[in-house]
Amino acid sequence: MFNGVFTIILTSGIILLSNRFKDQLGFIFLGASFAKIGIFMAIIKLIGMEINKSVFPDFFIPYVICLVAEVYYISKILNNIK
Repeated sequence: MFNGVFTIILTSGIILLSNRFKDQLGFIFLGASFAKIGIFMAIIKLIGMEINKSVFPDFFIPYVICLVAEVYYISKILNNIK
């Protein structure tokens, strides 16, 4: 759920910023991707959940699916900017 919500927020932010920061969109995407992992790890630590091998797929599989969706839509946005 976290990855899906953050993906929607990130993609919407990129769409809103695409006209104003055309040259920096790639860096914004990279920064937001690192922030997503950092925020997720902070939430996990705050609720006291341990990350072990059994919990790792619960994060990694949705993360990869959302990352593929983000890259697809953001690449379409970047290709349409002229």
